[in-house]
Amino acid sequence: MKATILILWSLLFLTMVNTAFAQVKYEKEYRLDIAEVPDSARQFLAELAFEKRIKWYQEEGLEDVSIEAKTKNKGNRKKYSIEFDKNGIFEDVEIEIGWAEIPSAVQHRVCSYLDRSFDKFKIERAQVQFTGEHPAIKAKVREASVQPSPQVTTRYELIAKVKKEKNFQKLELLFNLEGELIRQSRIVSTNTDNLEY
Repeated sequence: MKATILILWSLLFLTMVNTAFAQVKYEKEYRLDIAEVPDSARQFLAELAFEKRIKWYQEEGLEDVSIEAKTKNKGNRKKYSIEFDKNGIFEDVEIEIGWAEIPSAVQHRVCSYLDRSFDKFKIERAQVQFTGEHPAIKAKVREASVQPSPQVTTRYELIAKVKKEKNFQKLELLFNLEGELIRQSRIVSTNTDNLEY
């Protein structure tokens, strides 16, 4: 009887751990030659007129393939990642920021969520993500600001190392402008080249 109860508790625990890390994010990136990039993606970037060199990548996930342009913006000296679907349709712009650049109310809600959900956590990287209509996105990139604006949808993407019940995971977490969790994915490590901007 005790063995049966122990097995049931073990199964319940494993189910809870697997539920907490249910979504998995797997990505592998490959450099692309400019000739391999869809015309619509190249045109979109040309209209943004980045002064720094643009490097193109194909990103393979578990269920999809996307195209990504990486560069730096001379206006704010930050790293930019502009993502398109495999056909060159714009998806979002992500800009690397410091944790301190996220509004304090959002920081508080994010930390509250992480404190409740995990025994320990460490935020390794933060990005602000902008989505919206092309003219608004292009204007936002040209102004070189990472501050939210009403013309675009703003989210915060974090990479964090977390520990729960002696299990360590690396997570990608997406929060809205109010600091509410939108998506949480466990990152599966892959051997990739060092990517430079």
